[in-house]
Amino acid sequence: MKIKIFSKKAKDREELPENIQELIKQYAERNNIDYLQALKELVQKGLRYDELERQYGKDVDSRELWDKRFYYLKIESGYLYYRLRLKEVIDELKTLAIRFAGVLGSLETCYKQCMSSEALELELKKLAELKEFIRYYLDTYVITVNKELEEKKYADDEEIIRFVEEAVRKYKKYFMKKQDKNSSQ
Repeated sequence: MKIKIFSKKAKDREELPENIQELIKQYAERNNIDYLQALKELVQKGLRYDELERQYGKDVDSRELWDKRFYYLKIESGYLYYRLRLKEVIDELKTLAIRFAGVLGSLETCYKQCMSSEALELELKKLAELKEFIRYYLDTYVITVNKELEEKKYADDEEIIRFVEEAVRKYKKYFMKKQDKNSSQ
């Protein structure tokens, strides 16, 4: 079937290009409808897409726009990454603070053995302030944050990992089917 496009002037007639006609035929076969019905549906979809493009801009086919699950998966995986990264940083800070406390202890011993009594009091006072700073640092940044992470106040890490893995499996299946379909055509 050849579709001819007419304008208001009788002499301005034009046929749809062969490649477009082939695409319409493929659409009709895929959906088990006749050629004319396929053409109508495609024109309607094209107009709808044009409306969406005007509404959302040129990134209308962005996956985040249409599939909120993909968007939330990105957020949850980012959240999980930074939460786990924070646990690593806390462990490193704890090690650093303990080493620093050890250095302060060694320095205090050196001061007691090597310095005169006049300067010793001043240096021991500075060391006491540093020890207090380390205690504050450990309490505020290491112990408290570690407790907050262990509370699972906002989300359970294992649950998020399971959700992310499930979503990845679904997307992997989806993309594999799409890739298989494209390679078979």
